[in-house]
Amino acid sequence: MALLALLAVLLLASGWFGGGSTRVVGTVIGVAVAVLALCFPAMRYTVDGESVRLTYGPLLGYRISRSDIVAVSRADLTPTLWAAVRLPGIALYTVRYSGVGAIRMCSTRVAQGVLVIETRDGRRYGVSPEQEGGFVAEVTGGSADRAE
Repeated sequence: MALLALLAVLLLASGWFGGGSTRVVGTVIGVAVAVLALCFPAMRYTVDGESVRLTYGPLLGYRISRSDIVAVSRADLTPTLWAAVRLPGIALYTVRYSGVGAIRMCSTRVAQGVLVIETRDGRRYGVSPEQEGGFVAEVTGGSADRAE
C-alpha cells in the first residue's frame, strides 16, 4: 500500500509541475492510483455456506458459487501486455496471462504464487489470501479432490 501511495503522490506532483495537458493527465492518473491505495485495506475474501465473495472496496466484487468450483491451485503466471489494472503489489479485474487466458483478479500478487479458483464454466479467479491453507480448506469444504 505504501508503494501505491508513493506512486500517487509522485504522479500528482509531476502533473502539477508540467503544464496544460500534462497537468490534467498527471492529476487524473494520480487520483486513480490514490483511490486504489485507499481501497487496499478493503480487499476481502469471504466464504459462506453458498458462495465465495471477492471484493476490493466499492471498486470490484465477484461472487462464486461454491458448488461451481472444480479446482483451486497455486500458480506462477506470466502476464501478457494487454491492459489491465496491474501495478506492483496489486492485480484487479480481468488480466490475460500467457498459456492460461483471462483470469478475474482480486489479488495482492500479480503473477507469482497466485491462488487460482476454477469454475465449471471455465472461469478463473486469482486471489492471494494471507492464510492460504485455511482459505483453500474453507472454499473446497476440505475436499482434496478440488484442491490441487
